[in-house]
Amino acid sequence: MHSIRIVLIDDSQAFLDVIQNFLSGLDFCTVVGAFQSGAEALGRMVDLQPDLALVDLVMPRMDGLAVTREVKKAFPETAVIVLTMHDIDEYRQAAHEAGAAGYVVKSEMADSLPSLIMNLAQLAAEELPMPKILIVDDSPTIRKMIKTSLLPLKAEFGEAGAGLEAIEQLALKTYDLMILDLNMPDMHGLEVARFVRGYEAYKTLPILILTTRDDAKAKEAAREIGVNFFMTKPFDPGQLIAKSKELLFS
Repeated sequence: MHSIRIVLIDDSQAFLDVIQNFLSGLDFCTVVGAFQSGAEALGRMVDLQPDLALVDLVMPRMDGLAVTREVKKAFPETAVIVLTMHDIDEYRQAAHEAGAAGYVVKSEMADSLPSLIMNLAQLAAEELPMPKILIVDDSPTIRKMIKTSLLPLKAEFGEAGAGLEAIEQLALKTYDLMILDLNMPDMHGLEVARFVRGYEAYKTLPILILTTRDDAKAKEAAREIGVNFFMTKPFDPGQLIAKSKELLFS
């Protein structure tokens, strides 16, 4: 497996020591640099060529969102995971909008960070065909968050803000996966899924529902239509990458 080259950016030297010690126990990653400021890290990125930057959110002078934007602007192939003590949905959304592929709360680091990094390592090691993914959600912000989370798949993305628009896109272009919201203004997501399953060319198209609803009735209805997986918002980027990869390539 490809070893992920990681740069750490956190204004706390104590936490840098903790995270370096934690990552040293993972055989699929290597820390190539640790910095207490975003500016210092950005100045070394060309030399270090990291695959991943783990970035604290709240830092003096240049916060984690600004660092993330600069990394994605100058080094688009470098993934960013925000690693912070703040478990706040607004911060999570802002991080995704800035280009972060993941958002991990420090207190949950041991449970969620290794799987995120492993997914990146596996994707880097595999020569996979470029998949085509259609993201269907009436929120432009959510569509951007999904797309940002799935950037490690190196996919070609299509977007639709409504059910009818999604159906039109499917008629014009071949897709390998559809990520579908349920609550949309013109057509309910289950109606879209039912229509797609009745369309010969897409009877086997993997469909992943991504919704705020988490009730048994909706899940059962989705299963009966032939939806492949049901996931709730706010979503875990690591789980979304892993499940999308499974649906695309297994």
